[in-house]
Amino acid sequence: MSTRILEYNIEGDEIIPTGHEVAREQFILAQKDLGATSLAEAKAKIIHDCDNWTAEAAGACMTFDALTGELTAYTIDGKNLLSGAMMPSFWRAPTDNDFGNNLHVKSNAWRTAAQNRRLVSFARDGNSLKAVYRLQEVPSDYTVVYTPLDDGSLSVAVAWKADDGAFTPELPRFGMIITMPRSFNDFAWYGRGPQENYSDRKTSAFLGRYSGKVADMRWNYIRPQETGNHTDVREASLTDATGYGIKVLGLQPLEVSALDILPSALDPGLIKHQQHSNDISPSLRDVYLYVDLAQRGLGGDNSWWALPYEQYRLVGKEYSYSFVIKPIKP
Repeated sequence: MSTRILEYNIEGDEIIPTGHEVAREQFILAQKDLGATSLAEAKAKIIHDCDNWTAEAAGACMTFDALTGELTAYTIDGKNLLSGAMMPSFWRAPTDNDFGNNLHVKSNAWRTAAQNRRLVSFARDGNSLKAVYRLQEVPSDYTVVYTPLDDGSLSVAVAWKADDGAFTPELPRFGMIITMPRSFNDFAWYGRGPQENYSDRKTSAFLGRYSGKVADMRWNYIRPQETGNHTDVREASLTDATGYGIKVLGLQPLEVSALDILPSALDPGLIKHQQHSNDISPSLRDVYLYVDLAQRGLGGDNSWWALPYEQYRLVGKEYSYSFVIKPIKP
């Protein structure tokens, strides 16, 4: 529950017209305890064969690759909602401020940590499937616990813990990427918006319900960089024109974006190149739903290289979060 207060100019002049909005503020009066969200029971049918684990419930079927521990397919009424495996996400395309404070070099190990992780084990654990990974570039363990629920939804719990005494560079982001077919172009969310916002740039983005096309979520900065994020997200959905899709519910506030491009396409690497947004081509095949616990803040109080304040940086030695994926059908 929230209240918005807006102030308007009532006496116009040659500079500020009558009715011009002078100031606004939103006061959050009460918030739902997301951790107390009621979930369906974990009674889905789980089956194992030599190559895959599958879970079935309420017309939905989830497929997990037994060799990688990844969710590779999620079908409802025979329609696959995914076009690629759900993957960890530790990297963002560097902003100009990131280049200014050298994040792209200091945190470079995170750039490929997800792709190069090594599966240690993937097995059934009660009514869940548990994947344990070892991160090669950053001495740490990464775990994903999938719990199929009897309403066809999937609970996902993610945890990362650095080795004791190990050096771990600052995380640019901590989350996962859900890859879906390009036809899933309708994005809606309950969180801060409508403009993009970040942990240290969000007070002007009010909490509410917003929607738009995926193609409109990316801001074309002169120099391509991180874009499209939304903070304090309680739920988000991606659907196609027929009404099929997925909804993500956070068991704590999330940071979410839906884009038609991967961070790698916006990332020049270790050297800042003179490229522009019109040099970047969106994917013709996929859209990407980024479901994060958090991203590093933007910083730049001195206009460029200043670090974000400590509370907006991911410098901890362990992080965890949970969310639920629910299939949507017409």
